[in-house]
Amino acid sequence: MHFSLTFFLFFRLRKQFAQVSRQKKWKFAWTSIPILDFNDCKFFNDDTEEESTAWHFVKFVGRVLSLHDAFFITKFILCCELEHKPSCIRSWVSATIMCNVEELDTSIPDSDSVSLPHCLYACGRLKVLKLGGPFVLTVPTLVCLNSLKIVSLCGVQISNCFSLKKLLPGCPLVDELEIRYSWTNAKTLHISSVSLEKLKREKLLMCANSNTTGCGIVIDTKFEVS
Repeated sequence: MHFSLTFFLFFRLRKQFAQVSRQKKWKFAWTSIPILDFNDCKFFNDDTEEESTAWHFVKFVGRVLSLHDAFFITKFILCCELEHKPSCIRSWVSATIMCNVEELDTSIPDSDSVSLPHCLYACGRLKVLKLGGPFVLTVPTLVCLNSLKIVSLCGVQISNCFSLKKLLPGCPLVDELEIRYSWTNAKTLHISSVSLEKLKREKLLMCANSNTTGCGIVIDTKFEVS
């Protein structure tokens, strides 16, 4: 049986949560929940100041991750409509990777760029990677994502033309790649994979300071393009 922890539920039912947590059998049970789902917009209302809401959300997420004692996190979902410091988001991603996350699904507003931690590219249990927002995809030379099967990039900043070319060979099981509304400073992106079966692409653009508005893709594999 799986459980998910949402900030919305905690915020709305905090009194009930406090009563239950006093029972010894539940006192530390929540620290081992395998599915973590954080959403900062579900509890926001007109009576709550945005700055205060963001501060409490950051505190809560940080505390949950610091106290989480499960060796594995099955799924980590982060959906933000408020702006949070890039360092906070990066630290949350790092914390989930340290817990051998299997599915990482993030969506953040288009504001300051967030650099991804290098440990992400060596997360052997990661099966699904969904990045939504101004994450910077700077791929190191060594990539070891042996379980990764699905990659979705939406609004992501792809640092150079070889980013995907370096990423995909380190993902021997990946069979689906989605790139939408992403930015790059390269004129051409190289995609090379023996396992890739499906590519979804839409509005792959050059950076704003570029002289062109489109980006070409060099494909070295056989798969369905949509």
